[in-house]
Amino acid sequence: MKKFYDENPQQFEQPESVRASHVLIGTKDPVTRQDMSNEQKMARKATAEKVLARALSLDVIKARDVSLDADDVVVTTGSQQLLYMVGELLLDPGDIVIAANPSYFVYTGTLQSLGAKVLTVPMDKDGMDVEAVDRLLEKIEKQGQLDRVRLI
Repeated sequence: MKKFYDENPQQFEQPESVRASHVLIGTKDPVTRQDMSNEQKMARKATAEKVLARALSLDVIKARDVSLDADDVVVTTGSQQLLYMVGELLLDPGDIVIAANPSYFVYTGTLQSLGAKVLTVPMDKDGMDVEAVDRLLEKIEKQGQLDRVRLI
């Protein structure tokens, strides 16, 4: 096992996967077993997120042979939170997103809640029906809204 979080005096060890990062999350002090204060819980959560980001970056570097640092990793509580963050960065109300149908319902719901207009196209055995995408783009262009398309 390799050391991966040297800034912490406890010197957490890195397993070959991220599974061990859950050890850092809890509501009781691991030594005294007493309930932690809110400040202790928040500090522990922040440390756990740093540990997880570092472990994820190492896993990606190992699996994909890319240059990545823990600061390049965003840890969220789940896919919906990440979808909101990305949507807020990329979309303005009234922007158009073309999505496959069927699609992940949380994805379309998140986009709609941000004010995006979600238009769908059917899928074929290879994914989105590209001919249907072309037809939809032509229709959007005729409506004079092609400049509002942000994501396909």
